[in-house]
Amino acid sequence: AVVSTQSTGEYLALTSVNLNMNDQDMIRLGKKCQNLEQLDLLGQTGFGEKGLHGLLTNCKNMTFLDLSYTGATIETVKKIRELYPYIDVKHVPSILETNRALRDEQLLEQMGLY
Repeated sequence: AVVSTQSTGEYLALTSVNLNMNDQDMIRLGKKCQNLEQLDLLGQTGFGEKGLHGLLTNCKNMTFLDLSYTGATIETVKKIRELYPYIDVKHVPSILETNRALRDEQLLEQMGLY
């Protein structure tokens, strides 16, 4: 984990360790690091939508959130962007999410709806 406090604000990167943070961990992180402005969760997969909302509700200064290759679904990312439009959310879907989206698109094409 990389934690740094810069003149531009607080930044936390949890990309190089497999913490497998769950929803409760995310909520605790939000309560303990309320001044957090940037959070990089690249590759962390143990949390869900409940944990993200708990985190972001407490981190009022958040401006950037990287959810790439996490368990966050495309639908969850859309909700986060709608509820917190001031946060720049980066999201590269995991292989599983990409495969699911492709299957859904192919199914819609077969049904003539896409």
